[in-house]
Amino acid sequence: ALGALDDFDTKDGLQLSEAELETGELLLLNRNFSDVRMSLDQRDGALEAFFEAQDLDGTVRFLRASTGERSLIAEFERLALAKPLDSGMSMDTDPSELPEMHFYVRDLEYLGLNLGETSLEAYPIGDGLRIDSLRSVSDQVTLEARGDWTGDELESRSDFDIVMTSESLGALIDALDLSSVLEGGQTMVRYNAWWPGPPAAFELAQLNGEMNFSVVGGRLLNADPGAGRVL
Repeated sequence: ALGALDDFDTKDGLQLSEAELETGELLLLNRNFSDVRMSLDQRDGALEAFFEAQDLDGTVRFLRASTGERSLIAEFERLALAKPLDSGMSMDTDPSELPEMHFYVRDLEYLGLNLGETSLEAYPIGDGLRIDSLRSVSDQVTLEARGDWTGDELESRSDFDIVMTSESLGALIDALDLSSVLEGGQTMVRYNAWWPGPPAAFELAQLNGEMNFSVVGGRLLNADPGAGRVL
């Protein structure tokens, strides 16, 4: 797909004026989106894609400068990312071939967790892609992360430093759709970890590394005898 984008404004490449598409199901970012309206347009030397759906509402703009540098700029009002179709681990993308990225989402949802206003800045490095800044702020949680996605289209890994803070561990666990016997608890979780695949393959079960966990001022609710009460 990126190869086609690179060629869209060349003499012998893809010539595009304008296109519109409506589909009942769109596969994007290794996820399915339902009832999507999409339009493509070429203007001012850039290729623009407009998406409109319940879980996908925004614009993606691809630009290649005369120097050869490429940038991908995305602005979304809403983006809801469900669980990847294949755990996000088999994307046939070489991260070192990706363009510079500038993403902004006003309302981001990831695996059911509301991350709120989110921004991302990334750029290619010798063997992959560096995520220089990822920041999300919502009523439930604040997340800050930076790290590298390295490898090739056959095998890659993500190495990240991630800090999550929440005013209530109980609310955070509820947001993750897990059973909770906790109430309140100002929380800070820090991961210094790596996992196989791209950054979007982040799952607790895939992490390798270290985690620091701090909870202050929480309250244990009634819990049945056993592991819950011990915790």
